[in-house]
Parts: sequence; structure tokens; C-alpha cells
Amino acid sequence: MALQRAYWNQRFYEDPELFGTRESRFARWTLRWVRGSRKVGPLIELGAGYGRDLRFFQKKGFAARGVDASVEAVRIGTSADAASGARPIDLAAGEALDYLKAQPTGSASVVYSNLLYNMDFTEREHLRLFQEVARVLPVGGLHCYSVRSVEDCWYGRGSPIREDTFDLRPQGGIMRFFSRSYVAFLRGRLFGKRAFTAVTEGDADFPICVLYVADVRTVGPRSTRKRPVRGSRAGGMRSAQRVLRAPR
Repeated sequence: MALQRAYWNQRFYEDPELFGTRESRFARWTLRWVRGSRKVGPLIELGAGYGRDLRFFQKKGFAARGVDASVEAVRIGTSADAASGARPIDLAAGEALDYLKAQPTGSASVVYSNLLYNMDFTEREHLRLFQEVARVLPVGGLHCYSVRSVEDCWYGRGSPIREDTFDLRPQGGIMRFFSRSYVAFLRGRLFGKRAFTAVTEGDADFPICVLYVADVRTVGPRSTRKRPVRGSRAGGMRSAQRVLRAPR
């Protein structure tokens, strides 16, 4: 995690508007499902960066608060509000799991994250995060997240770390790619599927394949999850030992 924090602090320092100033496409997709929910209330964003999606949800009337591990991103987000005189966003510096643990049970109606779970988390860390998300949400609350897919053209590039995880530096950070079966595995019986779609984001020079997920908190007990089958990518998963040349 220290390596990831250092990487993102440097990226945000070099480009304070790394992902632009407008809300993400995923935030607009999420709003559609949140508005259709019977339980609309406080929203927590994990991995909020400098707060562009937090501002979007705040403007839409949500009591939105968020956290990001990059102190540089948080500095950028809070400084921008101070300079513009805009209503400040509730954005804290810290780790997502620690932040969730500090929230009261059932205190949020939506937990949202855009590409956070692709960071260098182990399977065990993902399970702990999802369990805390489930605790923070009441029955009927929504867990909305996006993740880079194993269909992404960057899958298999760089140095293999563990299953579906590659070190893409210097072109990127350490990244865990998600298969559909891994999404189902993490969902377990804590959540039920409400919406799921695969999209291509970015431009022609840098397209990325992303899964959009909206799950609803259920009353089901925790269960022994069935481990996803390796090689779930259509046609077989690329060898984790294969190292490809990064695009120019």
C-alpha cells in the first residue's frame, strides 16, 4: 500500500487534473440506479481521488463523503474548494478499509467506488472490504463499483504479481483485473445483483474495458463462497508469466 500511495501522490502532483474536472461516466450510470432505489441517503465514496464524483453527487442532493489514500489528491480537492469558494466536499485522507471500519453500522445508503478495487488488493483484502461495505449498508442499500476487466488490453502486461494482478509500472501502477466470476465470488450472499454491464471507456489511443456493477445488500447470511475458476477469460486466461511490450 505504501508503494501505491507514493505512486498516486506523484501522479496527482504531476497532474492535478489527472482525470479531468467533470464527473465520471460511471458516476452518471450509478445515479440512474441510485435514484431508482427505495433507500436513497448518505453516500460513501471509496478512492475518491480529488473529489470530482463527490462533487457531482453532492450537487445531486446526496450527503456525500469520501476517502482517498493519496494525501496529494485530498489536498488538491480541498484546496480547489477553498480557492473557488464552493461548498467544500467531505474528503478525508486514509485507507478505504480503515475508513469503513470507523463508520456506524447501517449508516450509508450507497457505497460507491470507481476503479478502486483494481488497486493492489489481495483476495482476502477484497473480502474484508466487501464485508465492511455490507456492514455499513442497510438491507436494500446499494454497492456500486467499477473495475477494469480481464478483457482489458492491458491484462497480462508488465510483471505478474499474483492471479490476475500485474505491475504495470512505469506505464501504470499495480493492478488487479476482474473477471465476471470474481465479481460473483465477491458478491457471495451478502449482496444480490441489481445491474451489471461491460463498457469500453477512454479514447481510441487508450481504450480500457470496464465492468459496471450495482449490487443490493441482502439479508442472506455469510456463506462459503465458491472460488472462481482460473482462466475465466473467454478462450483461456493469458499466462501470468507472459510479459508484453507496453503500448507506445
